[in-house]
Amino acid sequence: MAKQVRTFFSPSNQVAFRVKMARKIKNIQETLKKIAEDRIQFHFEERSKEGRVMTRVRESTHSFTPEENVIGRNEDKMAILELLLDDKNETKENMSVISIVGMGGLGKTTLAQLVFNDKKVQDHFEMRIWVCVSDVFNVESIVEKIIKSATKKTSLGNPEMDHLQTILREEIDGKRFLLVLDDVWNENTQKWRRLKDLLINGGKGSRTMLTTRSKAVAMTAGTRKLYHLGILDEEESWYLFKKMAFEQGQEPNDSNIVKTGREIVKKCKGIPLAIITIGSMLYF
Repeated sequence: MAKQVRTFFSPSNQVAFRVKMARKIKNIQETLKKIAEDRIQFHFEERSKEGRVMTRVRESTHSFTPEENVIGRNEDKMAILELLLDDKNETKENMSVISIVGMGGLGKTTLAQLVFNDKKVQDHFEMRIWVCVSDVFNVESIVEKIIKSATKKTSLGNPEMDHLQTILREEIDGKRFLLVLDDVWNENTQKWRRLKDLLINGGKGSRTMLTTRSKAVAMTAGTRKLYHLGILDEEESWYLFKKMAFEQGQEPNDSNIVKTGREIVKKCKGIPLAIITIGSMLYF
């Protein structure tokens, strides 16, 4: 009986499959409609850019992502690797800044994770450090996170900033490091200078790599090499959608379902997060 039920609701049973998909699409539409109605009813307003910078809430990121789960970013990864590993035309400073810039949902963090864990990067840098910044750019907090990542310690007690900067300088002294600062929003030049001054005694060829939505943030940080991350193309988008929406990523035999799926993908406009979110909601 269980096998018969699974067969009835499988993609091969096009009638049940179409009904199920239509129901899920309707639920998504109703959810989006409810969100729009609530925004009007409760007088929700989009906050100013400055307000968003200071009050953002985002789950803390980490340095790993399975490479097999990432679609359509190989060329981007190779381009970032070239920027990171190129030692030609180095400045007098031991450390230079590289930024990955793009709108929300494009996968800047994912791309940074891929690069961070690449074998060439592991071999090139003596020390790799990952810090999720996200909300308020607090130099003391960032320094503490850098030390924890570098030393693999979960707690440092409650040291004063003077002690923290001493620990940091000792940890990176003469070592070629890669520091990733993920999801940065700070446009305060003074704060950037305070942080960069604590990183100058790293080894020659050290890199700080930022991910940010704002080119202004990247320029404030003194970025020497900037990489604009673009959207996925149509086929990459469709491949990602299939992976998220259909069992084992298999394209359905029903041409109407494929047509509907491709229409949904077009509405996502090549933004991976949108494709993943909608595809997951429609999973069969």
